Amino acid sequence: MNNNSNSVVGGALAVFAVVGAIVGFAGLFLYGAWASAFVAVHLWKWYVMKAFGVEALKMIHAYGIALLISYWTYHHRSQHTKDQRETQDKVIEFIMILLYPWIVLFFGWIGYALFM
Repeated sequence: MNNNSNSVVGGALAVFAVVGAIVGFAGLFLYGAWASAFVAVHLWKWYVMKAFGVEALKMIHAYGIALLISYWTYHHRSQHTKDQRETQDKVIEFIMILLYPWIVLFFGWIGYALFM
């Protein structure tokens, strides 16, 4: 009886881990697309609207453009090579991926504030 309950708990934990991983990856994907769209809306407003006299970019259009650009510029990483980096380097890269849109927005804002 004890072994059976342990296998049920272990199976439930495995399913929970898989579902959690799928939800986590989906959340990270949506965050990346939303952050890219948010940054694109502001950079478009600061630079493209003034330079070319075009309309403001709506968030949904920026979202679609961000998805399109990420699709066009996607670089496949082979899963057959072992990543030799230390855990600290992997964590730093992950954090930089999350912060990258905001760093771009910050430098875009500096250019806008100083030169426009």
